[in-house]
Amino acid sequence: MDKNAIITVIEDIVSADRLEYISGSILNCGTSDCALSDERGSVYGIAIELSGDEKQSFFDNLANKKKGVTAKEWKSIGDNYYPLYWGIDINMGARLSAHIKDYLGTGALQLNARHLGDFKIIYGAIPCLNRAKHEKTLRNTYPDILKTIKKSSSKE
Repeated sequence: MDKNAIITVIEDIVSADRLEYISGSILNCGTSDCALSDERGSVYGIAIELSGDEKQSFFDNLANKKKGVTAKEWKSIGDNYYPLYWGIDINMGARLSAHIKDYLGTGALQLNARHLGDFKIIYGAIPCLNRAKHEKTLRNTYPDILKTIKKSSSKE
């Protein structure tokens, strides 16, 4: 896998809190309290590639935008990629996967149901400590613009 713009930005923010691997013990086997002993979470992002000319139009026409973020504040993370969403995950990859589906329960982006144009969209995640702190730094430094949607079990 190649490092993309998201990984470059997350590496810079996470710095020494980055985990290179996960390991530990499986606790309480054979019980309902069976669990992994150690952290395995990550901070992740999803971004879209837009030229300077496309940025304003995309921003203006996007439904389900976060309030309070302006097009001027929406900065490139590099290589003409703009953050759609930053998040944290207690089980690396699970939340990213949830964002591309109709997901009941926790809010998700439901990218399978959003037409964002024919733009290139990338993702990246890095396992790390202090996930919430790093997510906040990413959002403050490079504001994201999509809100999650809660899917109900009723058919619409």
